Amino acid sequence: MMSDSLFSDAGWFFFAIWSIAVGIVNITAFGRDLVPSKAPSTSRNTSTTRIHDGNSGDR
Repeated sequence: MMSDSLFSDAGWFFFAIWSIAVGIVNITAFGRDLVPSKAPSTSRNTSTTRIHDGNSGDR
């Protein structure tokens, strides 16, 4: 009886430590994707792009 309890407790401790380790690795690897960035969005402003229609003189 005592050995079953010991193995069960050891299994739960291993599972808890393993889960914490996997969580730390995931936060380290993917933490940047979980928090939204404060960087400004890059919108395309079409009014500043030059359109070459053949009559502009740039050849």
